[in-house]
Amino acid sequence: MEFNRVRIDLDKLGLKRDSSWNLEPLSDIHFGHRNFDHQAYMKAVKRIANNANRSTFFNGDIIDCIPHDDWRFDWTVVDPLHPEETTQEDYFYELSEDIFKENDKTKVKCHGALMGNHEWRYYSQARFKKNFCNYVGIKFLGAMAFIWLDFYHKNKFLKSFNILTTHGSYGGSQQGGEVNQVLRFPARYDADIYLLGHSHQKWTTKQMTMGVVAGKGKSLEIVERTQIFGNLGTFLKTHQWGVDNYPEKKAIYSRLSKIGTITVEMVPETGEMYSHE
Repeated sequence: MEFNRVRIDLDKLGLKRDSSWNLEPLSDIHFGHRNFDHQAYMKAVKRIANNANRSTFFNGDIIDCIPHDDWRFDWTVVDPLHPEETTQEDYFYELSEDIFKENDKTKVKCHGALMGNHEWRYYSQARFKKNFCNYVGIKFLGAMAFIWLDFYHKNKFLKSFNILTTHGSYGGSQQGGEVNQVLRFPARYDADIYLLGHSHQKWTTKQMTMGVVAGKGKSLEIVERTQIFGNLGTFLKTHQWGVDNYPEKKAIYSRLSKIGTITVEMVPETGEMYSHE
């Protein structure tokens, strides 16, 4: 398990004390595959890079990473927009460049990169860390990570938000099993936000938990806590005319991919959290 603790000074980014912060992770991109949705990805990159109060991290399956000796490989599914002289890693650098440039300036635009199953099979952790993280100056987040965001305004602490994220490996055929999987996370891990990738689905929900704290005298006060849960979507389209890809060969989960991202909105001044697709 890895972690990244990030201090975000709102005023140094030109933001007000009551500004909200939007976390928009990028998951299951699959650079190099013909069904990669180039337009949708570039819209997300521009949105993240051009808004001071928006940040991201990469949640695995960044590249398709299916070499010639893999049973899933098919020349017909190689991305025609991917230049032959560049690797899928180079394609990742090129199309995500605006995010990395902003991160070089602020150090809070991109919180790191996790490995997914498409990387686990062919990359050692050391190679992934070197090629996907160190090269662009972002944090290596392994297979599962806590991302801890500390918010300040004019050096006054406001609020911390704790995110647990993993690429995951859910292989069921119905979305309910996937939802149940992430909803069980609080039994093992304590966080404010729980995020999961892999299934190429996109949804988000929240639940409330109740506790008590000491009040005046012998009294107790009820406190409520919001927790956010989400699956992070994909940029790999399921179907395209003239292309037989491995999702079709596996009848992947009997569901179409949901292209795009989810966003978790945090309000450091009040501690409120919201989420949406």
